[in-house]
Amino acid sequence: EEVGKGINIPIEEAEEMISQINKQIITNLSTLREKEIQDQTNKFIANIITTGAQNINELITKFAAEIAQKINDQPNKSIELLNNMYIKIRDGIEDKIDVTTDEMKKIITQIQNEVDNNLKKLKEYKINNEINNLSNAIKTGAKNLNELIKSFATNIAKEIDNVSNYQEIIKNIEKQLSEIFSNTTIKVASIISQIQTSVLENNMENYQIQTHDHIDNTEGERDKRIAYLTDGYSLDNPPPESEIAKKMTTITIPIWNGDTLTERSLVVNQKLANQVQAIFQEIADKKYPIEFAQELDGGQGNYEVEGYEYRPTGSGRLSDHAYGGAIDINAVHNPQTGPRDALTDNDGSEYVVNEDIIEIFAKYGFYWGGDWNSSCDPMHFSFTGY
Repeated sequence: EEVGKGINIPIEEAEEMISQINKQIITNLSTLREKEIQDQTNKFIANIITTGAQNINELITKFAAEIAQKINDQPNKSIELLNNMYIKIRDGIEDKIDVTTDEMKKIITQIQNEVDNNLKKLKEYKINNEINNLSNAIKTGAKNLNELIKSFATNIAKEIDNVSNYQEIIKNIEKQLSEIFSNTTIKVASIISQIQTSVLENNMENYQIQTHDHIDNTEGERDKRIAYLTDGYSLDNPPPESEIAKKMTTITIPIWNGDTLTERSLVVNQKLANQVQAIFQEIADKKYPIEFAQELDGGQGNYEVEGYEYRPTGSGRLSDHAYGGAIDINAVHNPQTGPRDALTDNDGSEYVVNEDIIEIFAKYGFYWGGDWNSSCDPMHFSFTGY
């Protein structure tokens, strides 16, 4: 307003100036938070080296609470910051104190759990505040309800992006909103859909998505992806099955088979749940069929989709499936073989993976195994972005 009065410029230009100021403030805050996290991490490492492992539980509890506060202010960079922090701690104290490799893993896991618990408490507090604000606005007869709901969905999405109990939080929000809007014509399902869409958009902004034609699959890049999915582990330092299982979640996906739209459950990494849900919704919209295989699930039968499975590859390293970062579909009609053009060299059935399916997966950061040179695997899609 003051700029508009002082100099004769259009309001759009004044708003652009404000926008630039805002972006610079956010950048400065981000830099400040990163430095604070680095300082706290260095202090934590120094304390452990000085005192050994004697009072480590007390140090971890204090450190995790401080870090959670800093991380919660940086939702768009939280994963990157945490991964860097865990690696820095591991490298900083691994050879400095008398602990075994297994004890070192336990220390990192304890820090992860403490930080996660603190973050959950902070997020629950903010979510409840958002719900209370929306409820109060409705009670006082707010006129701009649509804008309030849109803002509410965006703010909630920021809080529940990449949380481990995503589905549980969504259900709780839906329950509370149903009570708030019980005597109105507002559809709660529409609000929940807005929240989920906003979460997905937030995810896509933060991932370095590569198309299936251009993929860096070097060990360094695979290590980055594994570190993202496992919070700091690597190809040569994989998590035990009991640890990685905690990072999985079960989602329900739509399945098109014949003239029937049905559904099945699928276990994937928590951090990819939104993408995989969106992928199979688009696949179902295309009416691409998923075959029913009687031999699956111990003879009970199920649709041919595989996600998480803790198993090694021929090289002895864990498969991408073991990290919950890979999907197989219609395995019988898309078998793994030697080099070939899987788009033309196939059995010609409706279950063969086609360009539409490849592009849907690529859109959400998954690379097609049919493009592999040495061992063509057209049933397979691996997560490539983070």
